Amino acid sequence: MKECLVSVLVPSYNHEKYILDCLESIKNQSYKNIELVICDDNSSDNTYVIALEWCKKNASVFHNYFIINNEENTGVAKNCNKMIKMCSGEYIKIIASDDILLSSSISEMVLFGEENKEYDILYSNGYYIPEETKYYNLNISSYRTIYKDNYKNPKKMFDELYKRDFIAAPTVLYRKATFEKLGLFSEKYIFEDWEYYLRTAKLGKIGYLNKKTVGYREAQNSLSRFTNTNEGRVKYRKFTSEQRRLLNSYAEYTSISISYFLDMVIGGAMRIHDDEYIREILNSGEYKMRISRLIKLLVYKTFLYEKFFN
Repeated sequence: MKECLVSVLVPSYNHEKYILDCLESIKNQSYKNIELVICDDNSSDNTYVIALEWCKKNASVFHNYFIINNEENTGVAKNCNKMIKMCSGEYIKIIASDDILLSSSISEMVLFGEENKEYDILYSNGYYIPEETKYYNLNISSYRTIYKDNYKNPKKMFDELYKRDFIAAPTVLYRKATFEKLGLFSEKYIFEDWEYYLRTAKLGKIGYLNKKTVGYREAQNSLSRFTNTNEGRVKYRKFTSEQRRLLNSYAEYTSISISYFLDMVIGGAMRIHDDEYIREILNSGEYKMRISRLIKLLVYKTFLYEKFFN
């Protein structure tokens, strides 16, 4: 297989505990024609300093490398767009600075891409790795896989993505040509990757390689973790409101009702006991309750109607 240039982009922010694991996993790829681009988004810890020193020691491993420290925090989408404009690889791999690439990750994904030119972006399977995991002490046999079965009908990919963002971001490989064709990440949403998958599914094609290529770190303070506290409930409302805003912008392209998404929002609100948020959704006017959800809510609160509708 021709080893075309692959740009590996590492958007980093406050990951001094993990950045070396990420970089070592890139260094140890079986695929060698790699351009490394690191852009630290104004971390308040030593992430940038650690990455800079590592790059100085390992520069000869890569085709070329760039490392940048933003003067202010710009957010993930803008940070990634900045790196995409800089890079020159035929393929682009974006890996967060706390995640890990398995040794054959890039070679397997590029081979899949070269054999399936019709796909604009590609994704694969992988492992969830515990927060404390170190690259040189991986215990693959003990980790949960991201997908047990992730076959999706390509003709229904958009609808499946509208229901939920099932694509694990660290597994994705982009073609540089796809960004040239479909544009860069939208900076209007905090879910820039989900928006891009929806855009690609609407205007192009997404392909799945059923191989495990990454370690996806399960951080306790991640954006999608919520606790049964006032702070957790506020965070959950903001998180799901942003998701809802994104889905509403694509609603005209699918027959899937927003109620499908709101079902999941209600389920999450039940877990953190946000009764008031459940009431808001039920009374929103755009939610059509399914019998299965009604039964679950009745179990959750036997006095559902008195509490929510009186």
